[in-house]
Amino acid sequence: MSRLKTPKGRGFTEIGPGDFQRRVIGKLGPCVDVIRDIYTKIGARTYATKMVKTRWSEGARGDGVEEVIEEKVILPTPKITSLVNLDALVTGVGVNEMGGVKLSQISMCFTEDELAGRQSDGSALPTDQNFFYEIEFFSNGARILRRFTVDGVPSLEPLKFQWTVNLKRADEDRTRRGVPRG
Repeated sequence: MSRLKTPKGRGFTEIGPGDFQRRVIGKLGPCVDVIRDIYTKIGARTYATKMVKTRWSEGARGDGVEEVIEEKVILPTPKITSLVNLDALVTGVGVNEMGGVKLSQISMCFTEDELAGRQSDGSALPTDQNFFYEIEFFSNGARILRRFTVDGVPSLEPLKFQWTVNLKRADEDRTRRGVPRG
């Protein structure tokens, strides 16, 4: 592959691994996070968003008893849009929700691997582990936990100082005490 020649004296900037955090936008990210936290402080974001990893006792997803091994709250609280895209499907045993939501204004301090549920080296989780997002809504003192899975690839939007992640509604919500059902 040939390199483009630049006019004399006008070099272009190449960026490599680790460069982003040293650039102006990368350095401003923490300041934007402090400002975004105001939404939660004034009561405009009355929910918590978490990334949860679980392990199954019998060595494979869905086999045995599920236990929580890691729960990480996403701070500052990201913005949820498209919540209206959740549809309630009435069945003989209750109501199932279907659809998805979009999380935006996620801090740039997270990595794509974290947000996608991969290990820090970019590899997939072991076959006995599961990763999901959980949005915890607070309604008249009660906790309502909804489970979601990643739908697509997390998107870094540097000029908006944010990551955006699309989520799809999943089954098997945890109980109000945060215990896996099963």
